[in-house]
Amino acid sequence: MEEIIAKEGIDCDFWRGFTYGMSLPTFFCPLPVTDTIQDVAMGQPIADALATSYAEFAADVGPVEGIMMPILDPAQAREEIRCPATTVVYKSSGSLFPQKLVLDFLTLCIEKHGLNLQTHAPVQRVVSGAGGAGRGWRAETD
Repeated sequence: MEEIIAKEGIDCDFWRGFTYGMSLPTFFCPLPVTDTIQDVAMGQPIADALATSYAEFAADVGPVEGIMMPILDPAQAREEIRCPATTVVYKSSGSLFPQKLVLDFLTLCIEKHGLNLQTHAPVQRVVSGAGGAGRGWRAETD
């Protein structure tokens, strides 16, 4: 993703860097300045919710190496965060503005690749493999 954004000059507020975030802690624990975005669970219900969210994310995007790293061992998580109530930590490494990304991708496809975008044509059916050799898609309209 980072390579495509840079190559095509896509303006989606892409950021690869480091900060902290917390997901629904059961109580406040000050977090140190560190080098990654982290979702921190301070209790099993929050840890379970983060595990579900992580599994859904991995199922949607595929391999998550280099994007998201769970620290599931409570002792290691506590050492990482330096907060005695920490249960698990999920580290991630960037962010972007999804709407800007999609709009810039659409603009790129229209201007560079001749996409014919119809915004008021109801699609009746989408056919897979319509581009020949089993590739592509065709949207059938009235």
